[in-house]
Amino acid sequence: LNRRYRMPGYPNKFVDKVRKRHQCPLCHLPMRDPVQITACRHRYCDTCLQSFLGEGVFNCPVDHLSLDYAKVIYPDPDLDNEIMSLTTHCSNYSSGCKWTGKLHNLKAHIDKCSYSERECPNRCGARLRSMKLADHLEYECLKRRVTCDFSFIFDVQTHHGTCSRYPIGCPNRCDVLKIPREELEVHLKEHCKSALTICPFKEAGCKHKAMFDLVKTQRNHITELQKQLSDLTVNTNGTLLWKIPGYSQKLQAAQKEKAIEMRSPPFYTHRYGYKLQLSAFLNGNGSGLNSHMSLYIRVLPGEYDSLLEWPFSHDITFNILDQGDPLSSKRSHISVRFTPDPTWKNFQQPTTDPNDDSTLGFGYPKFVSHKELKDNCYLKGNSLFIKAVVDTSR
Repeated sequence: LNRRYRMPGYPNKFVDKVRKRHQCPLCHLPMRDPVQITACRHRYCDTCLQSFLGEGVFNCPVDHLSLDYAKVIYPDPDLDNEIMSLTTHCSNYSSGCKWTGKLHNLKAHIDKCSYSERECPNRCGARLRSMKLADHLEYECLKRRVTCDFSFIFDVQTHHGTCSRYPIGCPNRCDVLKIPREELEVHLKEHCKSALTICPFKEAGCKHKAMFDLVKTQRNHITELQKQLSDLTVNTNGTLLWKIPGYSQKLQAAQKEKAIEMRSPPFYTHRYGYKLQLSAFLNGNGSGLNSHMSLYIRVLPGEYDSLLEWPFSHDITFNILDQGDPLSSKRSHISVRFTPDPTWKNFQQPTTDPNDDSTLGFGYPKFVSHKELKDNCYLKGNSLFIKAVVDTSR
């Protein structure tokens, strides 16, 4: 199993030599989000251990003790507190920053460090250290505001006739009295309540034009109806049957561009239940790249999350369906069942934060090899069927 795109240990330059007990045996860095194998008490970065187990070898990397990761791996908050209390240099140490402090204070320092790179707030495209930002804004930025040295040659009346910031009235006489000249076009297209707007069904042949507010209300109503229709078509019985047509073309596209992710329609474990979604990489992801299809499941933010019990704990079964003769006894579906680990972030209540990596998915980078798919009856009519079943009986 593998949670993707997470960082391994901390690559910072620490003031004192880092003790071996603080180092991950896999990445050899101070551990990030350390977890412990309770049977042998070896500790690793959460991400490093998950990536290792994702290769399909369920043994302790140090002593090779066979383990059941769903039962014997737990977070180690005490060790995490020790590591976060280590004294580190600033990430900009090599650039000249002399700051040192506890690791847990590093992010707050970086946000205000004068050696950190920032984008120009005028969006001119420049990136430069904070200490040089003021001079850049005053003397170098191509989008800085300056007073023209030759402005005296224009009289005020002439200038007002062309000034981009001069306030003018809306030609549609709406309730907005004064608008900067440079913003008038956007106002007329997007905000003017008195502007005539083309009907949203123009492509269907409607030639009617109406006031902006009316069209906006109609669009909102249409959006709400579309959402209600979508809700009616979402599966709510805990089973998803996902058809991927045009398999060979999609695989070729994935081989040309790495890490092309396909996402299934969302489905619910039951009505008013957990909202889930499958994620597939036809050409593999991580350790399965170029040789396997990778398959993951993610828990999505749902409308009823505040009423549900967390973490998510229902068993999940992945299936690749054999499309051979339905009357044959030789049909052999690929089936893998697993129990979610309640300590892992993937199965905690999801947030709507796009930077929250716990919604990225949980699953198998080497779910099935390209050879096995090709040599058997899993592809028919250039289509692949993936089935996911959630056991809600307990």
